[in-house]
Amino acid sequence: MGLTLSVIFEAQLRCCICLDVFTSPVSTPCGHNFCQACLQGYWDRCDFYRCPLCKAIFDEKPKLSINYSFSEITELFKESRQAICSKNHNRHLGMFYKCDQTCFSEQCGQMSHKGHDTISVERLSSISTELERTRADIQKFIQERWKKLEEIQKSVELSKVCFLKDSCTAVTHINSRRDIEDSIQAFTTLVGSIVRSQIEFVEKVQEKQKAEETRAEGFINELEKEITELQRRNIELEQLWYTEDLIHFLQVSERYFDVTLDPSTANPWLILSVDGKQVWDGDTQLHLPDYPKRFDSSVCVLAKESFTTGRHYWEVEVGEKIAWDIGVVRESINRKGIISANPEDGYWTMCLRHSNMYSCCGTCCFSLPLNRRPRKLGVYLDYEEGQISFYNVDAQSHMYTHHHTFTERLYPFFSPYTNDDGPNTAPLVIPPVRTAAQ
Repeated sequence: MGLTLSVIFEAQLRCCICLDVFTSPVSTPCGHNFCQACLQGYWDRCDFYRCPLCKAIFDEKPKLSINYSFSEITELFKESRQAICSKNHNRHLGMFYKCDQTCFSEQCGQMSHKGHDTISVERLSSISTELERTRADIQKFIQERWKKLEEIQKSVELSKVCFLKDSCTAVTHINSRRDIEDSIQAFTTLVGSIVRSQIEFVEKVQEKQKAEETRAEGFINELEKEITELQRRNIELEQLWYTEDLIHFLQVSERYFDVTLDPSTANPWLILSVDGKQVWDGDTQLHLPDYPKRFDSSVCVLAKESFTTGRHYWEVEVGEKIAWDIGVVRESINRKGIISANPEDGYWTMCLRHSNMYSCCGTCCFSLPLNRRPRKLGVYLDYEEGQISFYNVDAQSHMYTHHHTFTERLYPFFSPYTNDDGPNTAPLVIPPVRTAAQ
């Protein structure tokens, strides 16, 4: 029994790198011992400093010094290995009797242990060293597997190549474990269970990743289609931009809005066409329900469409009319009785009176030559920028822009004004929306 402990003790005094008894032993910060030359050679071959046994990584090269106390123990052990059979033959104790757990010299064995089950001390030491080395490998392998499993759990978003590499590594480890001796079967079973769990986890992650990739491909295809359409539209708009034709740009852009008149807001004196695209003074008051949103005194009408964001453009044909009001109003305007069409009351309009007197809600008043009077008026609303602009479509020119910070829903506003006993009977007409092809 004493020799068995000696053999185990000897295994603890062997360097796991050279597998021999320590020479100039040094200790790492993690507490493991190695020959100074062996450890230095191992670090010279690595890209970073780590423990050869537990694989702990050090941020910088540890300062090593010889463990003299441990060195003395190894030297004493080396001397003890040369013990001799002084009692019987003054020879080295080179044999070991398995039954009695005792050592004896070869000559002693020939005389008194003949026929007994024996083994050489060197062979016993070699087996013990190999067992210790295998145990260390298993411990290291288990630590590596646990660490690898934690890394995989934190790295589900790694690329497919990494997963395949990890799977191959796991299979390689499985194959290498088939050569482990029966004496460490318990460790093999534990390692196998860990590896199987790892492989199952990797397969599940791979399946999930494939599903995500398929969904991402579909999303990418949709985005590519949208990008292609936007690029086509951008080229078209750039071509329009360089024509320096702002009115044409607004007409063919997606901002050109199809406006329809709302009969429930029309003053009872007004007549609307069936398609809601024309309005004129009918000279006769109709008997209509007095809805809260209907104008009861002023000959006005709103569009069905309204805006709370974005940019919008529409056109109105005024022809040879001598009076009209066109623009934009907020939803909360007063529609009963006499109204005050000013910006502070929610009206942003352009007006014509007496055939050639144009005004913008009382903020300005101007006249135009006969050849520059608009027959078709363009209205452009930019809600976020707080702008309402008016354009002479025929002359391709800007007339006026209102500026305001909008907070309410806005509606297109129209008034054909009164007939004035005949000269102003022509209707206001909302023309069909143009397309890029037109």
